[in-house]
Amino acid sequence: MEGEPMARSSEQARLSLRKPRWFAVVALAGLWASLAACQASPPSPGASGPADRIRVVTTTTVFADMVHNVGGDLVDVTSLVPRNGDVHTFEPKPADVRAAARAKLLVMNGLGLDDWLAKTITNASSSGTPLVRLAVDLPGVTLLPGEDPGTQNPHLFMDPRYAELYVDRIAAGLKQVDPKDARRVDDQASTYKTRLKALDEWVRTQVSSIPAANRKLVTFHDAFPYYAREYGITIVGVAVAAPGQDPSAGYTASLIDAIRKAGVKAIFSESQFPAKLVEQLAAETGTKVVANLYDDALGDVDVTSLVPRNGEVHTFEPKPADVRAVARAKLLVMNGLGLDDWLAKTITNASSSGTPLVRLAVDLPGVTLLPGEDPGTQNPHLFMDPRYAELYVDRIAAGLKQVDPKDARRVDDQASTYKTRLKALDEWVRTQVSSIPAANRKLVTFHDAFPYYAREYGITIVGVAVAAPGQDPSAGYTASLIDAIRKAGVKAIFSESQFPAKLVEQLAAETGTKVVANLYDDALGDAPVTSYEAVIRWDTQQLVAALR
Repeated sequence: MEGEPMARSSEQARLSLRKPRWFAVVALAGLWASLAACQASPPSPGASGPADRIRVVTTTTVFADMVHNVGGDLVDVTSLVPRNGDVHTFEPKPADVRAAARAKLLVMNGLGLDDWLAKTITNASSSGTPLVRLAVDLPGVTLLPGEDPGTQNPHLFMDPRYAELYVDRIAAGLKQVDPKDARRVDDQASTYKTRLKALDEWVRTQVSSIPAANRKLVTFHDAFPYYAREYGITIVGVAVAAPGQDPSAGYTASLIDAIRKAGVKAIFSESQFPAKLVEQLAAETGTKVVANLYDDALGDVDVTSLVPRNGEVHTFEPKPADVRAVARAKLLVMNGLGLDDWLAKTITNASSSGTPLVRLAVDLPGVTLLPGEDPGTQNPHLFMDPRYAELYVDRIAAGLKQVDPKDARRVDDQASTYKTRLKALDEWVRTQVSSIPAANRKLVTFHDAFPYYAREYGITIVGVAVAAPGQDPSAGYTASLIDAIRKAGVKAIFSESQFPAKLVEQLAAETGTKVVANLYDDALGDAPVTSYEAVIRWDTQQLVAALR
């Protein structure tokens, strides 16, 4: 799952030398993708507002993920090299220079991996910004030689034990910029290091299941020496000595000879590089190609959401690509109760009726449903109450264990950790909302997504701009809502990210209230609203700021 690139590489290596396995999850909205992914970055319930966060710029997504884990809600992190990008040959664009200029902290690896950042800093005129070089002069490590004489291999982070040392450096950099939150940073760093220790033990267990004679590795470039040394794997060779430079015919001939002599079972391509050269080596040596390992960059998540970020689930119409995604899935996840019931038709078109389907909100034990927009229907937005989101997690875990029973314990552990965070999130929301004067706890939003949130936290819903998304309200409906807003003394009307703000703005103009943009509910947004927890935190912050 996202946040564990090293574990993913080990799993692919182990399975390719034993028995292949693959499954994907298709979720119906970004929120379910966030829940199903069980992201490793644990947001802290004591969230900072977007304007208060430390702007951190990293060279790669690997280091951005580390900063997220250490900094939590204290940080707003940008990686210059995108997912699946190649850090070795990356050339910063003007937008990257501007990002570096705005940063309060810069994080890079060093040792030749990403030294182009120095020029970027010079161009950005931000030489006073603290710069953390994660791999340079790192105490307690034994460096391996690099591709050129006198250089060192920079990929220390591929050994989780060394990644723990990176965490210490990141924490020190964050505390330098934000000393008042030093204790939070230390706590989050300690939690992350505990997970890295567990990851190290897990990798050892996985690699130990590979017969010793098969522990031989050929990859595209020289990213795995530290990993290989730590876990008893022999590196037979790499397809290219230096990314961006084609190998000579003599180099390739020698590598082919070494692969044949060593009896290598598989050659591994890497996500950020073209597979052509690796495929040629495999063809010459009679080995198979396994795609893709990850090292210098994170990849895409294994959970696909049909409705995109900032998308509208109520009126979504699946495209042919969505039907194909559903057909490939090993598990389907939806809400139900009318929110996303269009999936049934998609499943029929995809001929994937045998795929397990998790309906998160249907017949959920222990909940009290609220009425929907039409008689006899129920409001489907149970997930906006974090207590009910815990029940969603149980259903997701059950679905994953049905598809992958051998990893049931791991799923249970991750679900338990996530539910602990949701409990903390619930407590944080209560504390925040309690700071709003009782007379001000009145809510008007675009559509009826907040009844469960409002009921749980003592907020009165005065009305919504539209009774049903995709349908314009009648003049009479709008006139009644305007009257209700005036009588209740509503302080603010909240727009929602996936809907146009025009109608909300008209209501505000008619009633003399202000518009607050944007709340999130049915879909995730852009940073920092990129997870379920972030949605709840963001919305709560907007409510408190506008109504207090």
